[in-house]
Amino acid sequence: MGKLMPEIIPTIITGKKRVLQIILDSHRKHYILIEWHPKYKDRGAIIWDPLIRSNKDFISTLSKSFKRQYLRLFDHLYGTPIDGENNSSSYSKSNTIPCKLESFAYGQNDNWSCGLRAAATLVLRAFNG
Repeated sequence: MGKLMPEIIPTIITGKKRVLQIILDSHRKHYILIEWHPKYKDRGAIIWDPLIRSNKDFISTLSKSFKRQYLRLFDHLYGTPIDGENNSSSYSKSNTIPCKLESFAYGQNDNWSCGLRAAATLVLRAFNG
């Protein structure tokens, strides 16, 4: 399998199927799960981050690393097409894509379980979503 290049993301994430993606926030060295469903496009993606305890901490806690990856995954679904083109380079990027925090019943109190939590939540959402 080849390397995932940003320009092919629109061919993989077409907006027709649900997306479950684990992202590494390199600034915090922390794994976060993103879930996007075409049925709820107006709401945007759900962000599953066990370190964020409340909505008031949500936006300020997300790093530039995370935001850049999030935009790269979904900007083609929310950008405005330019000249009727249909590839990622022909979209005007708004830098604003809706999202929603889904908090965990029990937050993460250690510095190592985020990957386990992200993977476990991905499996639960994939089969129970």
